[in-house]
Amino acid sequence: MTNFRVTSVGGYYFPITDDTNFSQIREKFQNPMLDSDNNVIGVNQGFAYNFPNDTYVNELLNTNRIFQFDNGERIFAINQVVVFGSGPYQKYEGSTFLEDIISADPDYVANISLVIDDADTAPDDASVASSDIVLRITSENGFHESITDSKTGNQIAQRFQNHIFDVSTGARIGTNQGYGFLFPLNNYTDNVQRANRHFYMNEGSLVIYNEVLVGATGIYKRFTGGNVTETVVRDGFHPYYNATILLMEPTGGEESPAESSTNSGGSYRHSIVEWCILSVLSQSILSLML
Repeated sequence: MTNFRVTSVGGYYFPITDDTNFSQIREKFQNPMLDSDNNVIGVNQGFAYNFPNDTYVNELLNTNRIFQFDNGERIFAINQVVVFGSGPYQKYEGSTFLEDIISADPDYVANISLVIDDADTAPDDASVASSDIVLRITSENGFHESITDSKTGNQIAQRFQNHIFDVSTGARIGTNQGYGFLFPLNNYTDNVQRANRHFYMNEGSLVIYNEVLVGATGIYKRFTGGNVTETVVRDGFHPYYNATILLMEPTGGEESPAESSTNSGGSYRHSIVEWCILSVLSQSILSLML
């Protein structure tokens, strides 16, 4: 276990506001890291997007952070998941760290504990349903806000927080939270790059960075390290869209070369690894009008 404290005292904090109503929507920060004797041992640097209260969401910030130690070692974290660690911190990769927030921004103080996830705490394969998982995500009663260019008024990004429902029961089981940026279309990219998404659900959570499932808990833990393929089919500028998310469980061995085929909304990639299918029927998270 590794423990240290992060504090805004002696650090840097810069709130970023919306161009329309000037309310804070995100922030960038650079805070000192302290050991148990209050000696500075490094810097916690990153940025975060703010989100409204939600009964399923444990963290109202969607965060991208680097912990840089004085000895040159580093930890890259997406939300509370360690996605990269150098030197002695490599052992924490894929683990979820504990963050006890004592004081929120801008006077941020938190105790952080890095612990190697115990594989025995993950559900046995026998306890995990082998059938496909079918979810419905809708923006109804959710949250969406466009981020625009202050000079042109054009949308350049977005924040969203949508409800997740179990199709088989119709019950709400969680919330999908994230942000995305718009990019020009070409032969290699989609028009939206969702760099950071967090699925909070009753039986576990998913942290997705671009197309990699960097962290998961509960019944989804076995998919950690796997790839995610999302196919979105949009009906022109209609505000509704259908999407299929495939969670591919890593096998630990070599995979066959991926085959791909594209349609109007995205692409499928096939491999010999086990797939868990999330069929998503959603209203658009883009604030587009007919």
